[in-house]
Amino acid sequence: MWQREQKEIGPSPLPAHLYAQRQLPVQRALFWLGRSAIALGMAGLVLAVFIVSLYRIPDGRGLLYWFSDRLPLPAMKVNEQTVPLREYRTVLDGWHQLYTYHGASEEQADKVVALRVDERMIRDVLLQELMEEREMTLNDEFVATVFAEFVAQYPTEAHFIEAIDRQFGWSPEQFSQLIVEPLARTRLLADSVGSWSEVQKQTLEIMQELHARIFIDTDSFSEIAQEVSTSLSASDGGELGLRPIDEYPIEARDILLSLDEGSLTSVIDLPGRFVIYQVQNQVERSSGMFVDAREVSVDKRDIYDVLEERMDSAVIEHYLK
Repeated sequence: MWQREQKEIGPSPLPAHLYAQRQLPVQRALFWLGRSAIALGMAGLVLAVFIVSLYRIPDGRGLLYWFSDRLPLPAMKVNEQTVPLREYRTVLDGWHQLYTYHGASEEQADKVVALRVDERMIRDVLLQELMEEREMTLNDEFVATVFAEFVAQYPTEAHFIEAIDRQFGWSPEQFSQLIVEPLARTRLLADSVGSWSEVQKQTLEIMQELHARIFIDTDSFSEIAQEVSTSLSASDGGELGLRPIDEYPIEARDILLSLDEGSLTSVIDLPGRFVIYQVQNQVERSSGMFVDAREVSVDKRDIYDVLEERMDSAVIEHYLK
């Protein structure tokens, strides 16, 4: 019996030689793409080696600065935070211009400015670290307030802008970023550092030891005041004389009025210092209560003490030679 020939269903397969021709452009594209990637990698490696060599030779500073305008090159690293070379150069050039503007020679400016700029840039990084640790933020309103203090020293804002351009070569925005914002951070931290228990712990312990010594021997108050007190009354053995109660810190007034003559206060925590009072006499007059007391006072650690300690322990890498 005759049978119908079976036909294949669907398109016919592409012949092998045509399939190879079809794939050839893709292979060529991948080939040239790979070669281009290798070439770019080699060029980048050569450029990187060249830039590293510029860091190591003083005469390469100018060309290095040129590259820093186009690439995110580092000037130094402070506790793993990089200081951009572009920003470092702006600060360096500005302070160099300020020194020469006020009469310093180029040689004098070169010697002094580099060290001071390094210190300034390191401090700025540490200030930012402290702000983050304390979960504090720098708001635009406070920055504007500090900026206005600088402007107020000149007849008009236009005079101020002309002055910073003449002295630093900076724009108002650069002046705000490089001078105003670090100052604003310092003020915010300075206002709060007195309440940082971990920072004030050692000073408080010293005062508690002094309190124990005086409690055992109350006659030693004057001697101890002369030895350790940082108040203006130290040379007089801590003697304050009879004065209205309102002249004493508000934190101490109720305590002083509650004590008998000869008694000691506890260590009182004031905004900028720790103090111990010894009541000598109390007099009530028609104008109010008067108290005669002695004091031993020790200043708290301030933001500059904290920054100095942080600088001593900071891990700093200088890339510029």
